[in-house]
Amino acid sequence: MKLLLLGMKHRALIFKKKPKSGLWHKLIVVIILLVLLVVGAILTSIFIFGHLGGRAGNRLVEVKIRGEQMVDSLAPSQYTISLTNREISDLKSAELKVDFPRGFIIENISQPCEEKLISGCTWLLGKIGRGEKKDLTLQGYFLESSKTEGDLKDFKGSVNFQLEDFSSVFQKDFDYAIFVRPILSAEITGPSELIPGQNYNWQVKITNTSDKKIDQPLEMVLSDLPSGLNISSGENQNESVQGIIYNSDQRTWSINGLEPQEGKTINVSGLLQSGAVLASPAEFTIKVGFLVNNNFFVQQEVEQQISSRDIGLSLSCSTANGQTVFAPGDELPISLVYNNSSLELKRINLILTISDGSLLDKMNLALSTWQWLSNNGNFLSSNKWDVASLKDGSQTFSWNSSQIESLNDLMAGDQGKINLSLKLNSLPYGTASEQLKITLAASGQLSDGGGDFHLGGPVITININNNP
Repeated sequence: MKLLLLGMKHRALIFKKKPKSGLWHKLIVVIILLVLLVVGAILTSIFIFGHLGGRAGNRLVEVKIRGEQMVDSLAPSQYTISLTNREISDLKSAELKVDFPRGFIIENISQPCEEKLISGCTWLLGKIGRGEKKDLTLQGYFLESSKTEGDLKDFKGSVNFQLEDFSSVFQKDFDYAIFVRPILSAEITGPSELIPGQNYNWQVKITNTSDKKIDQPLEMVLSDLPSGLNISSGENQNESVQGIIYNSDQRTWSINGLEPQEGKTINVSGLLQSGAVLASPAEFTIKVGFLVNNNFFVQQEVEQQISSRDIGLSLSCSTANGQTVFAPGDELPISLVYNNSSLELKRINLILTISDGSLLDKMNLALSTWQWLSNNGNFLSSNKWDVASLKDGSQTFSWNSSQIESLNDLMAGDQGKINLSLKLNSLPYGTASEQLKITLAASGQLSDGGGDFHLGGPVITININNNP
């Protein structure tokens, strides 16, 4: 009996514990279901949107561009932009925006632009069903070439779209790189070392390296001109090369097309101004390309490095005691000094220019003399010189080896001084004052075969007053 009672108590205890165990199990089941719901929501979000974050749908809307990635300039090219909806729902709307590479000229588009941009177009593609693909085809050619291997021309764009079941607008960016080969080449031949005061000539050969005729307007531009270098159009220019256009820092020539494999030469003249010293290294740039709608698209670019050569000859000019104000009828005393510091120079010609010859007493001029002194103790006094009146009314006085033998060959360290005096005329009736400009220059040759040179010297301004 006792055993029976104990068994009944044990069963009663078991039945009393069961309700607590069932609640615990239910709680566990609820927690598991909540976890599954959260994980399911996350997985669904990832499946729908591609990734968590602000660019939803980026992986499931596919944009591809098909077309050659290495092309020749001016060659017809075609590119197809494909938009494929790989989402789990339809795209309510899609807008495609494309920026064209610089120099890409559109000839045909499979669908008109909704909006034309400065550098591209925008298209509205409308509704795109699940799994549907829409294509947009562009046909055109490139005017501007790639300058280096890393200089690629990119189609860049974005697609903005809405999913059927979502109100948010999503965006996907894309780009497509193309290497454009040039069909124009440029070569330059000419001096790289310049002497101040000397004229120089360069030849630039422009060649059509393709097998097709070029009818596009061509231009050659010289830019980045160093200070002191004056560039102009050379002689014997090709008939199909148009005249030069001058701008502040560049020069431009136009060319009337090129046949296949044809080359044309442009002659360029340059003068390095007297006294100019080029920075080291100095250079100017030659660009060849196409001109379309006032835009210049570069095909080839080369640089010409140049330097200036100091010939070591210095000139100075002064009046007695630095006086700059004189009266009519006064004697105008002038001293000219040359100093050769480094190179051997030959056939020197010294030129003194007076801006207005009418202010000089020509009768007295025939009687005037000059004196030459050198640092070697040589002395010469003579009125033997070359005097000339120029068309602009100026008067020039010249000395060369026929007057001073030492000017035929100046060695390093040679110096000389010429003193002269010119009598001033009376001023024209009613004129209270006049100005004279006195300029000294020299020309000659470099003994080492470096060519001729022309060197400008200082300029002095003299005031002639009736009441100085």
